[in-house]
Amino acid sequence: MGWPTHWIAGELALSLSATNEILGDGEINVSSDLARRIEQLFVDSWNVLPLPATKSQIEDVLSAKRKAKRNRWVGPLHWDDIDTDVTPPAASRDVIVFDESAVAIACTGIEMKLTAKERSEAVRRLSETSLTSKEIATLLHTSDRTVCRIRAKLGIPTARQTELVERRSQLQEA
Repeated sequence: MGWPTHWIAGELALSLSATNEILGDGEINVSSDLARRIEQLFVDSWNVLPLPATKSQIEDVLSAKRKAKRNRWVGPLHWDDIDTDVTPPAASRDVIVFDESAVAIACTGIEMKLTAKERSEAVRRLSETSLTSKEIATLLHTSDRTVCRIRAKLGIPTARQTELVERRSQLQEA
C-alpha cells in the first residue's frame, strides 16, 4: 500500500521500534486497545494512496512499496476475512503490476523513475485530458517521441490526429 513505517508509528502513537516489532515476521501480543487502533487505522487507510509532497516523502513511500514487494506481501483485497481466512498465497513475481502512487505522482509533474508499464499508464491517463504529446512529455520528464510511441502502441491518437479526423468529418458533412 505504501504507507511508511514512521507514518504508521505516528498514527498509532507508538515508537518506531514498537511498530517494526508489530510489523515483523513473528507473532506478538498486543493490548485490545492497540488492536482496535490498528484495525481503525487499516479501515481508514487501506484504500487510500499515500500522496507525498516532498522528495523525501516520495522516497519513503517507494521504499515501503519495495519492502512489501521484496517480502511478497499481498494487499488487503487478497483477503476476505483477515481473522478467519487461511493466509492467501504470496504475490506472484510473474504478475506485472504498476505502482499506482508512482503514476499519480508522475502525472502531477514531479520527476519519477517509472517502469515501462507505469509510463504507459501515465501517458494513457494524461492523454484522456486532451494534452498534447509535448505537454505530456514535459510532465513526465521524457521526450515527446517517447510519448508518441507509447500512444501509438496503446492505439491512442494524438490531440492533433483527433482534431484532423473531426475536421475531415465536418468537411465531408458539408
